[in-house]
Amino acid sequence: MFNFATQIQSMMKVTKFKVLLYLKKGSTDKRGKAPIMGRITLNNSIAQFSCKLSCTPNLWNPRSGRLDGKSREAVDVNAKIDKMLLNINSAYDNLLKRNVNFTAQSIKELMQGSVECQVTLMDMMNRLYADMEKRIGIDRVTGSLVHYKQARTTLSKFIESKFKTKDVAFGQLTNQFISDYYEFLITDCGFMSNSTRKYLAILKKACRLAYKEGYANRLFFEKYKDESRAALMPYQKYKTLWDNLRKICKMAGTTQMVSPHMGRHYYASIVTLAENVPIDVISKMLGHTNITQTQVYARVTQKRL
Repeated sequence: MFNFATQIQSMMKVTKFKVLLYLKKGSTDKRGKAPIMGRITLNNSIAQFSCKLSCTPNLWNPRSGRLDGKSREAVDVNAKIDKMLLNINSAYDNLLKRNVNFTAQSIKELMQGSVECQVTLMDMMNRLYADMEKRIGIDRVTGSLVHYKQARTTLSKFIESKFKTKDVAFGQLTNQFISDYYEFLITDCGFMSNSTRKYLAILKKACRLAYKEGYANRLFFEKYKDESRAALMPYQKYKTLWDNLRKICKMAGTTQMVSPHMGRHYYASIVTLAENVPIDVISKMLGHTNITQTQVYARVTQKRL
């Protein structure tokens, strides 16, 4: 049985709201699995529904409303149950915000309608990618498309790893989502802070668009700031950095123009390779997605130097 907090709105007092999941054991299919049913109770109104899920009866735990164990069936069905309950709770919250009287049937209908018709997070990411693809060569360069593609790929992997599903609805997002995604990019994918900031910005853009078009009920992650790792050197403003580089060139007696990025190239090819640092280690330090990119990077640098 799942109990949600009692909430009171100006036009409607909610004294009881709960969702009960149970097994219909008398209707097993040819595989011996029984359908999972649900019941929404709101004050004095009740609405029953089919979860469109089934499971092996001896795995079902009526107290928790979940399947016991860590079998493939249990993990898969429990993940779908969690997703369904989030949709029910989201429908309930939406109706409360409208400040109108509603029943358990209203929650059921909104939940079922939202599941079938809602625009999901990956839907919106795919749309941003398609829009960016159309702008390449007009007002955007190819590199911009690469960032959108990588953001879409990593987000898909994160959702599958975190939620055991291929997509999530905007109603399922929490403030913790973007923090967990950030950690996934840093820890699991090995990206550096500069790359993660770009991918988080694209995620926030998808959420802004969803809110603007009514697919999300609130503006997610707008105030989030990524937790960049502490830098070895003190932060300098862009103009200050260039001024300091000019002074260094003057002190060194050279007229060659240098840039901050040249230091990255020099480090990648001369400093690390000269000290026999493995190419895969260099690749991770530079934040490259594959070793081939690092090898090309090093060859080009050596030619320039």
